[in-house]
Amino acid sequence: MSTISAFVTEVFTPEDSEYGREKKLDPVTGMVKTIFWVGAAMAFTILVSGLQ
Repeated sequence: MSTISAFVTEVFTPEDSEYGREKKLDPVTGMVKTIFWVGAAMAFTILVSGLQ
């Protein structure tokens, strides 16, 4: 359970924050974060366009 919460914290941690700079981001987590944020942005855009 702690790994999931740590992963969620990692996903929501900005790259340029102190925490992110201390710990080098591995490529897999970086890729997952990119996919997550692109997907979130797309979902938000679709949601907003659907409401209009």
